[in-house]
Amino acid sequence: MVCCKTHLNDFSFPPGEDWVTRPWGKYRTHFKSKDSSVCYKTLIVDCGHQISVQYHNKRSEVWYIPDESAQYQLTLAEEKSIIHGQRKIDIPKGYVHSIFNMSSIPLMIYEFQYGFCDEDDIVRLFDPYANQR
Repeated sequence: MVCCKTHLNDFSFPPGEDWVTRPWGKYRTHFKSKDSSVCYKTLIVDCGHQISVQYHNKRSEVWYIPDESAQYQLTLAEEKSIIHGQRKIDIPKGYVHSIFNMSSIPLMIYEFQYGFCDEDDIVRLFDPYANQR
């Protein structure tokens, strides 16, 4: 596993809920509309970790990765790609997706959700942390 340098103190985050810890890192919800149709989160994926291979039936997502030095493996639909640097990633409703942090620093993702934003709308196809939930 890659050693992870923590640079999170270098970032300023908008106000929001407390951080929610997950086996792959953590996330924080900054905004959720009253009707749950729009949501904005920050995800931090720890070094050498990935989010589950998943899709959503009720929402689309847009991920923005701001770090130009980031290195990660993106799974989107049937394609896997190794990507370096900043990227905006559109994830339509129903698309299978995952991300694996290959960097030596935490991977920050700004996530915007559109549709019905609910944590119960995660269909996991592969979850390396299933026994830790």
